Amino acid sequence: MSLKEILTCDVVHPISLQVSCPSHEDDGTPRCCSCGGIKPRNTKYHLLNDGRHQCLECRVSAITEADECKALFLEIQNEFDFKFQEKNILIYFVEETEILKVSKAAVGEKYLASIFTTNTKRSILFSLKRPEVTAITIPSGLPRPTTGVIMARTMMRAWLEVKCYRIRNMSLQVKIDMSQVLAHMWLEFVMNSGSDFEKKLGNFYQRRIESDSGEGFSLGRKAVLKNGLRQTLDHIAMTGSFPLV
Repeated sequence: MSLKEILTCDVVHPISLQVSCPSHEDDGTPRCCSCGGIKPRNTKYHLLNDGRHQCLECRVSAITEADECKALFLEIQNEFDFKFQEKNILIYFVEETEILKVSKAAVGEKYLASIFTTNTKRSILFSLKRPEVTAITIPSGLPRPTTGVIMARTMMRAWLEVKCYRIRNMSLQVKIDMSQVLAHMWLEFVMNSGSDFEKKLGNFYQRRIESDSGEGFSLGRKAVLKNGLRQTLDHIAMTGSFPLV
């Protein structure tokens, strides 16, 4: 890119450091569904079945098979000693446009206590008879760090729903903040074990979590650093709040 082009373009992508014109933010130029990078001219992006575009760097790290997604679930569960029920949890690994359809299809007569669907397009299904997670839905085709963040947040929300269902006045913010804490912990793991690109993407997500989250995330993170994850969760399960730090 020439100096003249750089001087007239002032949007810098936080991961790739790609510089682009502000007009490309909303002119229909394809954007990577994973890292948000705008497609440069004469550059190929992978087109997913549901219409999303993905840059080649993200595609290399993308989790595209259900077995890979299940393995990631078990990896997070084992890394943080996070198994919270004996019954196996179904992992629905589908295209983004199919998330809602899968949620509806999985809900039969005996499954309709509540369905959580957030802006990250994931859902948790619970049984009517007891607080038990029956299924988690995860969007396919995203890089391992991204999928792991979604998975970690979802697993924490599921754990809190199962273990804290008797605490009627538990703050939703505690659930959100603790979900961010586990996602941040997962990214720490990625930073120590992933490829160079995964580390770069993980660092970006870490900074986003830290900047977007409030005091509750800070309290939760400090509690985990001081007491460990298990002791912090035990305290939340008893009180519905973070331990003092």
